[in-house]
Amino acid sequence: MAGMNDDGVGRFRNRYVHGAPANRAGGVKQPCLIVSALKQGGRGVSGVARIAGVNIPTNKRVTIGLRYIYGIGATKAQAICDQLAIPAERRVNELSDDEIGKIRELIDSKYRVEGDLRREVAMNIKRLMDLGCYRGLRHRRGLPVHGQRTHTNARTRKGKAVAIAGKKKATR
Repeated sequence: MAGMNDDGVGRFRNRYVHGAPANRAGGVKQPCLIVSALKQGGRGVSGVARIAGVNIPTNKRVTIGLRYIYGIGATKAQAICDQLAIPAERRVNELSDDEIGKIRELIDSKYRVEGDLRREVAMNIKRLMDLGCYRGLRHRRGLPVHGQRTHTNARTRKGKAVAIAGKKKATR
């Protein structure tokens, strides 16, 4: 295994899993293979494929599993599979380590995903708010930005409805 020394622990020697409570008194420690394998970017003992810092579920198809990465939707997932000649019907647990490595390299080189994309979106919204344009004001006030009505609806953006204290319901 990559990163291993002669003692078999390697560069992850500080990652330990303690035994059962009965074994703790003796100080029995065993290296945590799951953490070390995930840190190295592989599948690990549990079989979880880790791409762009996201654990991809193994029982799903590749195109569905790639959608768990922020910034990759149905179209990009299909394009990635087509570009790497991976059948879309294939499950993530059927992928080889080489194929997972190719997917990881392609996503890192070609697409902006996860933290970088979230940061870019946040910076765009902050720029609009700093400019003081209409869209920036709507973001600042927490109202719909794209012209939706607000007299009724827009509860997702505005939050839970707050009752007015002085107003009473009409009696019949």
